[in-house]
Amino acid sequence: MVQLNGVRFDRCLTPPKAIGQPVFCVFFSVASEDAFGACAHARWQLSTRGYNAQFIAAKSRVAPVKKLTIPCLELQGAVLASRLGKNIPKESRLKFEKSVFFLDSKIVLAWICGETRRFKPFVSVRVGKIQDNSDLAQWRHVPGKTYPVEFLWKARLAGGSMDQTFWASAKASDRKTPQLLTKWKLRKSTVKFT
Repeated sequence: MVQLNGVRFDRCLTPPKAIGQPVFCVFFSVASEDAFGACAHARWQLSTRGYNAQFIAAKSRVAPVKKLTIPCLELQGAVLASRLGKNIPKESRLKFEKSVFFLDSKIVLAWICGETRRFKPFVSVRVGKIQDNSDLAQWRHVPGKTYPVEFLWKARLAGGSMDQTFWASAKASDRKTPQLLTKWKLRKSTVKFT
């Protein structure tokens, strides 16, 4: 908790050398046995032909006392991401070209793309909320090994230090900062549904 005193974020979401409006509003969700959460970044194109991702907001919740499966907690994180995805573009002065949601659970992605009536009430209600707040085509799967939020989560649990630079901004030119946000090719999901 003491490390949180040193966390600082820029008040300005527009990075130096940014061209126009942000290209994407990128949302991540993650969960573990202890908690679940979501965060949002604005991805800007720079005049140097690179990209920059600025932190916008995050939400987190402690996992309920009653044990839930990891996919159910991942679904809860996806609900938080969808709420951020509904509210940030509506409340922000920035006009995003596109919003994209990332998660590392193929199970949750299959639930989101499924019909709500096929599921039990817990899953059905949350999938309905996600489908109301976002478009199914906006959701993408990222393997856990390359998922930036998972990287931070595991580092934190292992007693590592918080990498504030990842949350604050991700610059393609900065080698110390994880470059996943700036180098990802935002394309359609690799998961196929029948």
